[in-house]
Amino acid sequence: MSISIPSINIGAILPEIILVATAFVIIFVELFAPKRWRLGIPIICFAGLLAGFYAVGSLWGETIFAFGESVTSDNFALFFKFIFLLGALLVTLISVDYLKREGIYHAEYFFLILLSTVGMMIMASSLDLISIFLGLEVMSIALYVLAGFNRTDPRSNEASLKYFLIGAFASGFLLYGIALLYGNFHTTNLGEIFALLSGQESLSIIGLIGMVLVLIGFFFKVAFVPFHMWVPDVYQGAPPSVTAF
Repeated sequence: MSISIPSINIGAILPEIILVATAFVIIFVELFAPKRWRLGIPIICFAGLLAGFYAVGSLWGETIFAFGESVTSDNFALFFKFIFLLGALLVTLISVDYLKREGIYHAEYFFLILLSTVGMMIMASSLDLISIFLGLEVMSIALYVLAGFNRTDPRSNEASLKYFLIGAFASGFLLYGIALLYGNFHTTNLGEIFALLSGQESLSIIGLIGMVLVLIGFFFKVAFVPFHMWVPDVYQGAPPSVTAF
């Protein structure tokens, strides 16, 4: 019995690798470097994001599949990676003064900004429901913490707790929907699912319920009406730079 090993092709996720490496450099600087070096952490974050821009530019015009065609790097994905990197760059620039003024200047803030950006970039590259879920959770977990980063503000604590509870609730819907879709189509690859759908005259009840649950999960995450009840409290309580992000 032969076991086929899917192609990994690390180059397809080069921007994500750069951001993850930068995030861990920031943590190591916070833990082991002299205290005066910590003031340069935003510069490290800024440099990592610029390196991410360079990686996106170097991949432009190529189409690369990786991890068993669950992830791709094409111009469509790279365009959204550029947007996410730009957003993270702007938030990094506007956050430094606010963090110092509020007394919450910690390296973990920039670490979480980078990780949430990585989650967004994974979703932009995903061709599989599992990798989409992975990227969504990496982004969401970082944002749960960022929403409550101002620990001395009760509104920030409330925002983080509400965001976490609603996010976990939505993730449950999403994951259960993915499980039902896998049970119906025997695959989580989006291309294969669409090919199977195009060859069917009608969708089974399990597949239909799975799609509805996946949509409900995504609607909660993007605050689509009527699943937007968490937005006012979270946006009001989170630090302004996090709300902007």
